[in-house]
Amino acid sequence: ASTADALLRAAGHCFDIRALLRQHRKDHTAKLLGDADVPMVGGMMCGLDLHKAFDALPHSEILLSLTEAGVPSPLAGVIAQAHMQTRCVVRHGGVEREVCMSRGLRQGCPIAPIVYAAWSCRLCRLVDQRLDRDWMANHGTLFADDIFSCWEIRTVQALKRAVRDLHALIETLQSLGMEVNCQKSVVVLKLCGKAVAQACKHLLVWREGVQLLRLRGEHNQNDIYIPCQSSMPYLGAALSYDNFELQTFKTRAAQAKSRFQELRRVLCTDGAITCRHRLRLYKAIIWPTLWYSLASVGVTIDVLKGVCSLLAVQLRKVLRIHEEGISNKTVLEQAGLDPHAFFRWQAVSKGESILSDRRRAENIKVQESKHCYRVHQCLLQFEDTSTSMMTTLVRVPNVEAVSVACPVCGVYYDSQASLQMHMKHKHQEVNVKARLHFRRDLHALHGLPICRFCQIRLFDWRSLEKHITEGTCPRIKELVAQGLSESAMLQVVEREEKTAAAPVAPPKATTQQTLIEKIDEALKVTPQELETHGGRLRILATHCALCRQLVADGSKMKNHWQRTHVHEWDRVSSGAIAGSKSLSATFSRPCVCCGSQAKSSRDHSGKCTSMFQLLAVRELRQKSFSPEPSRGPSEKQSSTDPQYKSFDVAKTPIGQFFKRSSNGSDGPSKSVGVKQSKPSSAVVIRSEESGRSQGSAEDLPDLWLPRLVLGNPNNHCYMNASVIALLHAAQVYGCSTRALLSLRGVGPLMIVSMMPWNSRWSLREARGLQLEENLVWEARYVDPAGIQVPHTGFQPISRKLRIEACSLQALVHDWSSQGYVHAVVMQAGPLLLHIVRNAEAGKNCTRVFLEATVRIPFFVEGVSVEWRPYKVVSVVEHHGASVDSGHYRSLLKTSDGWLHSDDSIVAAPALWSAEREALMYLLWLVPAQEAGVEQYMPAGIQLRPGTPTALSDATTVEERDPKAPRFADPKKNGGGGGGKGREGQASGSKDGGGNGNGGGAHQGMKRNYQPWRRTGGWKKDEWRDDWFSAKDGATASATDMQEVHKVLGVLQRLALRHEDSINLLKLEYSFVAHMKIGVPASVVGMLYVAADGWRKLKESEPAKLDRPMSTSLFVCFFAELKARLTGLEQQPDDVEKMAAMGWLNPGPPMTWAYLKWDQGNQRNVVDTDKPPLRTAEILEQVDTLLANVVANNSLARFHPTRPLSSDMQGDNVVFLIQVGTATDSPVNLRNGLQALCHNSVLQVVATQLKADRPMRSALANNLAATIRR
Repeated sequence: ASTADALLRAAGHCFDIRALLRQHRKDHTAKLLGDADVPMVGGMMCGLDLHKAFDALPHSEILLSLTEAGVPSPLAGVIAQAHMQTRCVVRHGGVEREVCMSRGLRQGCPIAPIVYAAWSCRLCRLVDQRLDRDWMANHGTLFADDIFSCWEIRTVQALKRAVRDLHALIETLQSLGMEVNCQKSVVVLKLCGKAVAQACKHLLVWREGVQLLRLRGEHNQNDIYIPCQSSMPYLGAALSYDNFELQTFKTRAAQAKSRFQELRRVLCTDGAITCRHRLRLYKAIIWPTLWYSLASVGVTIDVLKGVCSLLAVQLRKVLRIHEEGISNKTVLEQAGLDPHAFFRWQAVSKGESILSDRRRAENIKVQESKHCYRVHQCLLQFEDTSTSMMTTLVRVPNVEAVSVACPVCGVYYDSQASLQMHMKHKHQEVNVKARLHFRRDLHALHGLPICRFCQIRLFDWRSLEKHITEGTCPRIKELVAQGLSESAMLQVVEREEKTAAAPVAPPKATTQQTLIEKIDEALKVTPQELETHGGRLRILATHCALCRQLVADGSKMKNHWQRTHVHEWDRVSSGAIAGSKSLSATFSRPCVCCGSQAKSSRDHSGKCTSMFQLLAVRELRQKSFSPEPSRGPSEKQSSTDPQYKSFDVAKTPIGQFFKRSSNGSDGPSKSVGVKQSKPSSAVVIRSEESGRSQGSAEDLPDLWLPRLVLGNPNNHCYMNASVIALLHAAQVYGCSTRALLSLRGVGPLMIVSMMPWNSRWSLREARGLQLEENLVWEARYVDPAGIQVPHTGFQPISRKLRIEACSLQALVHDWSSQGYVHAVVMQAGPLLLHIVRNAEAGKNCTRVFLEATVRIPFFVEGVSVEWRPYKVVSVVEHHGASVDSGHYRSLLKTSDGWLHSDDSIVAAPALWSAEREALMYLLWLVPAQEAGVEQYMPAGIQLRPGTPTALSDATTVEERDPKAPRFADPKKNGGGGGGKGREGQASGSKDGGGNGNGGGAHQGMKRNYQPWRRTGGWKKDEWRDDWFSAKDGATASATDMQEVHKVLGVLQRLALRHEDSINLLKLEYSFVAHMKIGVPASVVGMLYVAADGWRKLKESEPAKLDRPMSTSLFVCFFAELKARLTGLEQQPDDVEKMAAMGWLNPGPPMTWAYLKWDQGNQRNVVDTDKPPLRTAEILEQVDTLLANVVANNSLARFHPTRPLSSDMQGDNVVFLIQVGTATDSPVNLRNGLQALCHNSVLQVVATQLKADRPMRSALANNLAATIRR
């Protein structure tokens, strides 16, 4: 037997289960026919991994296995004694020990495979005794230490039995002294059916992202968990219930590529090896690696193509064929390889050997030869593989070839897909005519979603409807090409159904012709014939009388009418149900019409499906009602616009509801207000014509504005939001009474302001009138003639957004510095800023950040500008895709926070969020008091706050968001903080007059504030205006320089954090060695000699250098340590001295203690918390260091902190050691150095090794000192 036999059994199981799973489809037709109701089908296979099976076999099992196999008892005893009395002598690190074999086979012994085979037979017998006779022959396969088991599952009980069998198999192995490695074992489980989810609920569990099969022990103890995967490796192949042939090929291809890379220098180089010998090496090494297990598992067309392609690629390199125009077939012929013939020969040879084996059991022969025959038959289907697999023109096997002719032009194509593409581009008129109105009674077959024309089984009724209406049926296109109409097509199909070539109905389904006849006979039954011919109505219990659709559950027939035949249901449902109830006297038990077992005939009379359909169809025929198509011709979904593009929320039910009754919601829909009952606390403003409100403006309460409610009958949300925002800004400014009274005359004012725009006024005169009355800002520049004013304007001050998010202050700077100097001339009330959010594609939603104060430029004299502080008190937001639609609402800033105001509702508290920064459209600003600005003391760096949560309702200082800005205590002088800020944070404000060092621990705020950024270069006038035009001698650059210092502070702290992060990494990969100078055991002089020799060699013969100086010194150091340590046994005096100092214990075995520093006595003492190291362990660590240090990138640094010389001064010299992090070699170096840290063995070379400490460098300390200053 070979691995091919085991692979044949395993692959045969995978093939059978895959075919079983493909038989059970889950489409709508399968549900109607009951095929989808199968509880469970599928398969399970498991590969058990035995931990050191040959080494773990007990000697008692060897004796029992040989005895049961028929070996004479004396001979079996001799073999067992030979294993029991075997002695192994182990020498390692100068230590020799003799070990007895307590278990296991003698590796390399000629009889070891025979002994293990005898134990395998014993295992099979014990498993068969415990489970079932011939269980191993039907479910198990043993090859060496690989144990494969498989099950075919058709019921839930079969699944549970398979799990029990697997658990019993593992317990049997454990009872024989074997250990099953569950982590390396694999279970492949694939099931389908309606009971799968419930059955696997307690069998499959998830742990750490891995799905495991749980094998329960007795009393839920000692459970076993085996990983579940979709495929499993087995004897070099990949087994699964999917395309396991292709998966196995990919596994073998990866192995072949890896082996080819190993021999690349030999196979792909023109040298001493001739082409013939290179080809022989390839056939002897690479080719067997590729074809191994493929003929046993299976060879498909994809596998054969992949084999030929990979062979051609590699053989072109071996044979040095690089010319163009040489096909893969020519390459393989030149190499003498024919994969197709080779695999076919393998299948034939294996099949013959199986049948001719007399010692093989018959049931085993059947299993293996069955799959071998499948593989051979599959290979026979491939024609002329040397041509079809290795050329661009692939010949399709006869069994897969499809010859389809175009019904219009007669051109033949290889597939229906190619023909459909041809029809789409060359015969578009046929595609259009092939789109028919869909009717289930005319276009469905057997009452199932099967096309009546092409007899293709669709997934569900929706797919059949699209198949007919979108013109994808090939048979309809063929009939359309013949010039037939739809009625003529149906006549052709009906004639074909009455011939011998009638379409075959699926199992459990009624044929089309029989279905039509039975339904017609049932509908001819009259109420008077129910007692004698009521049985004919049984067909109507499961089939619709209108469309002949199969409805498996008769109780859902009326639901089918309501969904599919809506108009028919509306017309006749009530009459049919009433008529059926009137015939209750004719019903019996069981019901003659539908077979129901209902106890009450009176109740069943109104529910009888057959009677309802009979009466409903009779009434429809009396009304001469003709059925209508459920869907007309339509284009394919790929050629039409998706529905989401034409979606309009106003046309949805919820949109229509809000259009009828707006309740002032927070959504972005267009606001259309309605009249609502106003709350008693609201203040309602009425026009003068409708009567004056009670009292004057002076009589209004202090908090009247938040209770102001404005209706919105005609899409005036923008006006409501602007009025409330304006009134709030005027109230804060101190002119609310005058503003409120002026609203009454807003109508005449609007008329007056629009008069200049009539035909008798010019545009220039109109702008002149407006500017004279509302002049707010100017643009100025200086020339020899004096101050020039090229541009003027009025409110609002508009500014376009930047590409990236920015602050409101940055937009003001952009406006002031554009071209000429722009600034406000005079302002007697709130200032209005307009953020231009118009964009080509809709609306610009770039965010704009708000600060506590915004400085606005004012002209003082000439072009000199003074920046005065303002604050935002009200905002108008816009919700929607464009500014000319959507919804407007206002936000009002109060001492307690923000208030949200909307149409027809009272203002409510709201939180400021990052989302609102993208919605700001209009902003009202009023002058800010300097004292208020100076009172604001940020805790740390003033950065922009993060996005607050929408669920926060903090109102006190203790409840506020920790990232919110913090204000100073007004009781303190000037608002200065008394606490000491964190290291690296900015100091308290100098202007604030405080005497503290910081504002607290706040550092989480962010702000994209760039007031110093300019679009162009600095001009002389702009420099003077920005830096020397502030009031009272203060410079306008103070804020800018503060921001610069803050940003520099952030960068400094970031650099320190990077320094600390790097120091943390040094804990694992950096070490420090202190080497003493001027003592007999010192190696510093030796290292200097080695370094000097390395330099001289580099100058004279650099080609001989194979490693850097650091690696050479490292090797020299530890080689000296190893030499001194091994020679220490011949120096007993030195050993006694070291033992007296507590460094070592002479033993045996000799051990070296760990040392630690005693601060009180200022000396090293023995560390009793760490166990000492034996000399053998230390030598092993040194060998590991010497073996791994020569690898590339293993040692990153072995460098002294001061240059080595022949006359070194001082007590010691420090060497910095750092290992790499790329491969396993640096890890081994790190582990070895960590084991030797603080160990006394290094005192042999007058050295102390320890891990590096996370200390900041001198440069980092200097940087931290500047921050503290």
